[in-house]
This record gives sequence, C-alpha cells and structure tokens, in this order.
Amino acid sequence: YKALNEFCDNLGISYEEAQQKVMFNMSVFNINLFDEFVLDETVMPEVQFPFKQGYVPEWIFDRGFNKPILNKWGCGIDSENSLIIPIQDNISRLVGWVSRRQYMTPKYLYSKGLKKSRVLFGQHLITEKTPFVCITEGTLDTMWLDQHGCPSVAILGASLSKAQEELTLGLQTEELVLCLDNDEAGQIGFQKAMGCLSKSFVVSYVQLPKVFKDVQDIRDQNVLEEIINNRTFW
Repeated sequence: YKALNEFCDNLGISYEEAQQKVMFNMSVFNINLFDEFVLDETVMPEVQFPFKQGYVPEWIFDRGFNKPILNKWGCGIDSENSLIIPIQDNISRLVGWVSRRQYMTPKYLYSKGLKKSRVLFGQHLITEKTPFVCITEGTLDTMWLDQHGCPSVAILGASLSKAQEELTLGLQTEELVLCLDNDEAGQIGFQKAMGCLSKSFVVSYVQLPKVFKDVQDIRDQNVLEEIINNRTFW
C-alpha cells in the first residue's frame, strides 16, 4: 500500500480516485489485473532434513518394520529416540517431517510450517501405473502397506482435504482403496472421502475386524492380504 500511495501522490490523485479508475478499466476491458500475482498456496517451501538418516530406534523393528523399507522412506532418529519420517511432496521435494515418539504424547509431532492438508504422503514413490492405490490416515500405515507390496499414500489425518483430493488426480491408477482407521473419526473421514473420490476413481474400502485399530495392527501378512483382496466396492 505504501508504494501505491506514493504512485498516487506522483500522479496528483487520491487513492480513492486511483481505485475507481482501475475498477472502471477492469469493467470495460474485462481484465483481471491480479491473475499473475496470485500465489499458489499448495506449494510449500523446500526444507533441509536436520536428522541423521540411516539410523532408526530399535523399537520400530518390534512393530514389524524391516531395514529395507525404513531406508526406502529415508527414516532417521532424533535425540529422544523418536522415529523421524521425511515428508515429500508429489515432485519429491522435502517439505517437512513427522516424529513418531514411543512413550510420549502426542505420539506424532509434525515439523513447523508443514501443511499436512496439502500433501499426499508417499505420492512421490508411485512412479508407475498400478491397479490400485491404498489411502491411509498415517505414515506408518502407508509404509506398512508398502512393505507388503501395496502402493499407498497417507492423508496425515482422518479427513481428506480439497487439495489432497486434487492431488489424487495425479496418481497413476483407476482404483483407490480406503484403509482408514477403525474408529469414529475414521468412519467420518471415510464417508467424506467416498463422496469426493468416487467422482474420478473406482473406490473401494477395507473392512477391518474390530480387534484391529488400523492396517498397521495387522502383523500377519496373509491376514492383511486377505482383507485387502476382499475389499468392498462402492
């Protein structure tokens, strides 16, 4: 506004007169003068990963994860013995990370400035066309499915955002399989995602037995494969 006021002073007109002239010209010539200056809010700044990669806390292996999958996802460790998982956008830029803590609450802490609703965790790793892509809530769920041969992305929460809905259009698949948590929040998110995604994809969903909170709770590979293979189509 300072620059604009100086411009008006140089022309010898008031701010209000300049505004009226601009609005008049826009209405006559149908020109939107501000198109070039609209920032793309879906683009987050790239950041540096401040943790040591190649080392992870021992407790993550107790959850069934193996070294190849942890290396694939670039995991690291911090001074509190937390698992640090890098988060990259759809063009493989590092935009943040999540700390999965073992004995502290909250269990998950996200890096400052990360806009969770503007990224599909894992999208950058799906580089070829695939029969289906699973959608989960959390990072570990997506990594677990990937370890068992199922391409997956995570929405980093229970609810699919508009930006994430648009990002799904870049997934090289015709079917999305909803694998949301087996709780009330997951069911609410499920209903919303169904309505959004069914416009562009074949949509199916898994039905988890009550003993499992999420897909990462299913440690038996045969049981996990059976649940996915027996998914229900919308």
